Amino acid sequence: MLTLSRATSLLALAMAGCVLVSAGEEALVLMQARASLVHGDAAKEDERPHFEFPDAVPKKLELSQTGWASVSAYKYLMLDTHADPSRKLLFCMIPKNACTEFLSLILRMDGFTDQHWNPTAYGDLQAAVHGDETRESMFWLQHDMTLEENVRKLEFESRMDGTDGSGYQRAVFLRDPVHRLLSAYTTKVQTGMYKEANKGYPVALPETISFEAFVDILDEHGVTFTGIDPHIRAQSELCGLNETLPYMSFVGDFDKLDEDARRMVTLVGGSRFASEMLDDGWGPNRTQSLFGVPRNVREAGATRGFMPVTEGNIAGITALNVNSVGATYVREEAVLETEGSYYSNTRSEQEFVEKTANRLKRDNPELVARIQKLYAADYALIAKYLPGKSAAGL
Repeated sequence: MLTLSRATSLLALAMAGCVLVSAGEEALVLMQARASLVHGDAAKEDERPHFEFPDAVPKKLELSQTGWASVSAYKYLMLDTHADPSRKLLFCMIPKNACTEFLSLILRMDGFTDQHWNPTAYGDLQAAVHGDETRESMFWLQHDMTLEENVRKLEFESRMDGTDGSGYQRAVFLRDPVHRLLSAYTTKVQTGMYKEANKGYPVALPETISFEAFVDILDEHGVTFTGIDPHIRAQSELCGLNETLPYMSFVGDFDKLDEDARRMVTLVGGSRFASEMLDDGWGPNRTQSLFGVPRNVREAGATRGFMPVTEGNIAGITALNVNSVGATYVREEAVLETEGSYYSNTRSEQEFVEKTANRLKRDNPELVARIQKLYAADYALIAKYLPGKSAAGL
């Protein structure tokens, strides 16, 4: 494995004319060094990685109109830390990919007080961050709405490819599309968020619809066009990832949230900063970590409900009956809170999704194959940017 330091030295020698490196070899050095930075060599104590190699792609990002539409369609998905000029991050927040936790984390990274990023200490659920108006200051695409569209596009491109000289890191986390779709089904479809046509999807999706019938509708109408609620739209169609992903300094894996979040924050501010942001200060007593503790533990004692969330032991969620996965999908007993629209269940939603996905793979591989085909572009990006993962690895 070519380490980051060796790649840096080799490239420096080549640029100085001390060694000859062909175009193909240079591309290999660039890609391997980037992989080492993003997924490999750990930073030394209190030392952030500072040498960044992009993939062997054009230095200047020029988004197609389709790509820009994918970016600008959801102005609240691009989060921007800007309070500390030495710690800059542009983060693509994909719904159903722990977006509640990442919004909370980035609010903390940008210096907000804990009433904004740790609502559990004030009797609320973690998802209350989505109702905190201060979060709007984090939405990069809403910073200056007076700019003309072509100017905003050029600014975004130069921020993403680094040519604006601002020193921003750019990051995103990807999730297996089958798992992500199951999560959207249990927390969005079965809670009635899409029960009316054109309210998140062009076709009405009643709460009682089976998972297989839900996939039938997606198969017929698609998951890539503008206007779909981002919780079910393909990840590759959010933040322009079909075109912007090669310019990301960090691509994280949803299945390694704690580990990869630490790497990402270390890249932004060093290992000590990562520990400060992730290891303590969370939960009702401000003594818990963010990703190392299940959300239901952090939320113990919360008195106010808010909205369906991505993971955690959420008592009373409308869920798939795992005993009938691959055949008929039915709703289990559900308890709706009298206030708010937050649902909960005695088991972790994330664990439930993983268990259900495994049963799907075993009992209805045809349905799994259909979902994989629907989200083929997502799987292609995952295979390229998360080494070792593929659709077959579900």
